[in-house]
Amino acid sequence: MYSDLNISNPNSLSSNIANLFRKKDLAVSPTIACIDDSKTAQFFVQSILCPFGYQVLSITQPRQQLLELFNHQPDLILMDINLRDLNGYQLCQILHNSPTTKHIPIVMFTSETGIVPRIRAKFHSAISYLNKSCSPQDLIDTIEMAIAKFSRS
Repeated sequence: MYSDLNISNPNSLSSNIANLFRKKDLAVSPTIACIDDSKTAQFFVQSILCPFGYQVLSITQPRQQLLELFNHQPDLILMDINLRDLNGYQLCQILHNSPTTKHIPIVMFTSETGIVPRIRAKFHSAISYLNKSCSPQDLIDTIEMAIAKFSRS
């Protein structure tokens, strides 16, 4: 899935990422919530975003950690569709309908392919859809675009 990166060695991955991208100059570190029960996906997201100055809130059990998500108020949510304890589409709709989280942009970050999951994600209020096999640059670009477009003033 993440074939262009060597994720077996965290030090190697971090230095690869640092070499690939320049560190962003951010006045405030945006917080990205990554809702995914896959430790590999969590590691991939953290390894890409942290060198850019992003803070990553890892949520592996959304049903049990929902309060944590409400308390942290991330700037953006990356969410898998296939979660063990809760369907990503349903969670997306719950978050969009809540006055506390409806302003937070949600990007579906999943291994699902095809047009149907993309349409369903849009229907359930996701602002974008990103496949887990994306390049690190695609992940950064999608997050930066979403934060710029939906930033809280």
